[in-house]
Amino acid sequence: MGVNLKKILRRIMYTVIFFAGLIVILLVSSYIFTPKSNKGGSVLKPSYETGLLGENKDTIDAVIIGDSEAYSAYSPMLMWKNNGITSYVCSTAAQQLYWSDNFLHEAFEKQKPKVVILETNAIFRKMTYADTSANRISNMFSIFRYHDRWKDMKLKSIGRKADYSWTDDNKGFRCSSSVNGVRQRKYMKYTDKTRPLPDINRRYVSKMAEYCRKNGAELVLVSTPSSKNWNYQKHNAIERLAKEQKIKYVDLNLISDQLHIDWLSDTRDRGDHLNYTGATKVSDFMGNYLAENFKLKDHRNDKAYSKWNSALQRYLLSVQK
Repeated sequence: MGVNLKKILRRIMYTVIFFAGLIVILLVSSYIFTPKSNKGGSVLKPSYETGLLGENKDTIDAVIIGDSEAYSAYSPMLMWKNNGITSYVCSTAAQQLYWSDNFLHEAFEKQKPKVVILETNAIFRKMTYADTSANRISNMFSIFRYHDRWKDMKLKSIGRKADYSWTDDNKGFRCSSSVNGVRQRKYMKYTDKTRPLPDINRRYVSKMAEYCRKNGAELVLVSTPSSKNWNYQKHNAIERLAKEQKIKYVDLNLISDQLHIDWLSDTRDRGDHLNYTGATKVSDFMGNYLAENFKLKDHRNDKAYSKWNSALQRYLLSVQK
């Protein structure tokens, strides 16, 4: 019995040593492989996502999170031009909610936004528990996210101090002047039917809302105009979710006449995403909405935000090309 106990203890000890060593290796390799710069085009993340890391501490009023509907429709620079509000779009193509949650936490590492807008199209995107588990592991050990970086790594960069000072003049917005319109159609026909929402997605929205409350911010759900992706069944599902979570919900698809969206000229892909003219209309509305409903300050004459005025000049030149 004593011999067997010793064998068991020895196996346990070897197992503990093995996993401890594995964790050390993962931590060290994660440090080595994590990019040391956030400059546009780095593999840290795509350039339109990483500029938030370079913004001055506690200078962002609002963060916009979501999929390509968000980065096509909301121009922080236009909201700055018209309202003096500082905002940033943290969105990616086909973004799933666990990525949205990642961006939310990353935003609060250096910023204290008063408002977080979650574009609602991402709430319907399917994800599995395996996806969310893999995401948690990648968050703990970034080697799993950046393992392909060995192709571009140089020895001199391994011990270099991280420099995340690069900023994006577009503040995450992706401008498109392309026009590929579609005939006007009534895609928001009233119905009392509701599009089902997966439980895991519902829980992520609840978790994000609670995180915002704990950090002094308010989560707002916003549905961007999209005649291809949106309908009244989805509206009903998000409206019910917003009531359950006691959070604001704005469906811009219900006020397209007020926004003067013209689907013949304001979309780049037949009603899926907005182009620059459509984004101008949505950004004008959203800037006014944020200023009026959340009492956000106008920073345009504040010297501490002079970089935003400089970025605006470069932005206006770029969108006029």
